[in-house]
Amino acid sequence: MSRARRKPVVVLAASILGIAGCGGGTAVRPPTPQATTPASGTTGCGKTPPAGLSSADVEAGGAEQHLTSGGTARSYLLAIPPKTDNRTPEPLIVDAHGSGADATVQARTTEMAARATARGFVVVTPDAIDGQWRLADFATDPTAPDAQFAIAMLDAVESRLCVDTTRIYIDGYSLGAAYATALACGFPDRFAAVGLDAEEVPFPCADRLPVVAFHGTADPIVPYTTGGFGPHSTSPNAALPGAGDNLAAWAGLDGCGPAPVRTQTAAAVTHSVWNHCAPGGALEFYSIAGGGHQWPGSPVQPPILGPEEPAPEATDIIIDFFVHHPNQRQPTTAPTP
Repeated sequence: MSRARRKPVVVLAASILGIAGCGGGTAVRPPTPQATTPASGTTGCGKTPPAGLSSADVEAGGAEQHLTSGGTARSYLLAIPPKTDNRTPEPLIVDAHGSGADATVQARTTEMAARATARGFVVVTPDAIDGQWRLADFATDPTAPDAQFAIAMLDAVESRLCVDTTRIYIDGYSLGAAYATALACGFPDRFAAVGLDAEEVPFPCADRLPVVAFHGTADPIVPYTTGGFGPHSTSPNAALPGAGDNLAAWAGLDGCGPAPVRTQTAAAVTHSVWNHCAPGGALEFYSIAGGGHQWPGSPVQPPILGPEEPAPEATDIIIDFFVHHPNQRQPTTAPTP
């Protein structure tokens, strides 16, 4: 079945109202815990990979796959590392698109499938129905259709490929970031860490969650500051908390110190790292001065979504962050909505 290609133009954030709810020193990245976290393989280990995966175009996200979830036909793109033997457990990234987009648009925007497979990751890029992730009651209802779909998708991939269940990650853009957060918070046994762009509002989480996030200060779709659109804004996202409030909530969730260490990594980019987080927690944030509602470093940056963000390279940073954070999540108290 051929995939209809959509032009990567307007990818606006749907309203995500209703989802729940910085300092000096030297930034310290926790030592990589991979040596103490043994790989855990799936039932797909040793099987012959599905036909067509090895030759699929990873720049377009890989090969289109289909399943039925909750009685509804769903689809996703699947890409595998080159020369995989399907015997050694490999890490996996789910890359979730924003409102109004699809898996192909996301793959071409983030280049996650192309870059991460080159570093040994399996990459799954799911399609929402009509381009919208439906998040109502998501955090409290694991039977919600898009939650069921995500788990069914992972189960399907794990049954055919050799996946390391301690290193399954999810990232998302805009509404896809909210979807990624909901899944990572709702299914801590499945997701080890999350990468968020242009939206970082926390869901209630039952345990700590390593987070790396990005947000442009001139975002016209999701406010960078609380009340940033003004009291008379008609934007469906106007009442969302800003990045500062969101990051304070994440720092509390992850048991981090309240003040991050900030480093200027490029002319318009400030990298904040929260040190001394509790076991299972980690938090990093990239603020892009003057940046819009874009994927930083992407070759696809529609003008309607605000100023471009040539730096930082969000995709490579997210992959690096994931490499350092296999699943070691610990129970904690959820952030206040």
